[in-house]
Amino acid sequence: MTNFTTNASNGVRQDEALIEAYRQGETGALNTLFKRYLERLRFFLLKHTWFKDDNYLDDLIQEILKIAFIRIKSEKFQSKGEGSFKRYLYKIASIECKMQDRNRAGQPMPLSQRFPLVSPVRAVDQVVQTTGYDHGPVLSAHKYKKLIKALKTLSGDEIRLLILINRKVPYKAIIVHPLFSKYKTLDYLKRKVYYIRQKIERINQEVKDEKEDEV
Repeated sequence: MTNFTTNASNGVRQDEALIEAYRQGETGALNTLFKRYLERLRFFLLKHTWFKDDNYLDDLIQEILKIAFIRIKSEKFQSKGEGSFKRYLYKIASIECKMQDRNRAGQPMPLSQRFPLVSPVRAVDQVVQTTGYDHGPVLSAHKYKKLIKALKTLSGDEIRLLILINRKVPYKAIIVHPLFSKYKTLDYLKRKVYYIRQKIERINQEVKDEKEDEV
């Protein structure tokens, strides 16, 4: 059996030493180990996930550590020397991040939850911003309700695509998702985004015209 000890330079036990201590009955050893990686995992995920909101990251980290705990407890993880747990943990994180991102991107959501801000009025503001135009004064709440109704003319896939673009997910990452692989090429996908934005622009213009007619 490998004898893992402390790091001679700073007196901190190696990851593998903490795992071995847990298996020998030191119940708090894994708590020490996982706390060590909380912020490191967050930093890793921020670089790789499509979604940056804190609640999502917290859930993702919890799921990663849960998987790691189960595999340590069942002894599916077997140490191969110093640094082997770190590599193993980040492999779990990479796989889980990709899987959860794809699941979330394809998940149907009601309109009030499709955008980061929960207010229906501000949600529409978020959609309009994706067109890249400034349309001046804010419309009345009544007109916003009409605009929300008009936005329902977008298909579920169109809205999901718009969400990803608005969250600055790279086109190369989007096109490999099963929902959007049908577009085949990046140029085709970009044209689709352009047509969606034009549709929103037309909707917005119609609402503006109605407002002017009432004046």
